[in-house]
Amino acid sequence: MNLFIKTLFVLFIFIATAFKPDTQQNLLITFTGLADTKSAIIVSLYKPGAKFPSKKGAFRRIKLTLNGEASPTLTVKDLPYGSYAVSCYQDLDGNDIMTTNFMHIPKEPTGFSNNAKHGMFPPSFDDSKFNYSEKEFKQSIKLNK
Repeated sequence: MNLFIKTLFVLFIFIATAFKPDTQQNLLITFTGLADTKSAIIVSLYKPGAKFPSKKGAFRRIKLTLNGEASPTLTVKDLPYGSYAVSCYQDLDGNDIMTTNFMHIPKEPTGFSNNAKHGMFPPSFDDSKFNYSEKEFKQSIKLNK
C-alpha cells in the first residue's frame, strides 16, 4: 500500500510538470520623450476592429506611475499573442483625462505604437498596429508634445 501511494505521488508530479503550459513573453513598452519624470502615463491597448484611439474602444487601460525614470518601461502581463495598437498620453495635470484645447488637440504629450505620426488627427489603427509574438514583444513609444 505504501509503495502504491509513493508511485501515485511520483506519477502525479510527472504529469503536472509534463503538461505545464509554455511561458509567454510579457509585452514590454518603453516610453521616451517625457515632459517630466513624475506625471503618470495613461496607456490604452486596442484590438483589431476597435474604435481607435477612443477611450471606449480600449480593451485594457493602464496607468503607469513614474518614480523619476527618464525612460520607464511598462510590463503588460496576461496578454494573448496577436495584433494590437497602443495610444498613450502623459497626464501632466493628474486628472486622468487627456486635456485638449478648444479644437480638441491634445495639450499633453501623446504617443502611439510604431511611433505612428499624427497631425491634426490621430493615426489609424493600421498605422499603429504591431504584432505581439514570442519574437516581437518589445515596443518603444516616443511621446510628442
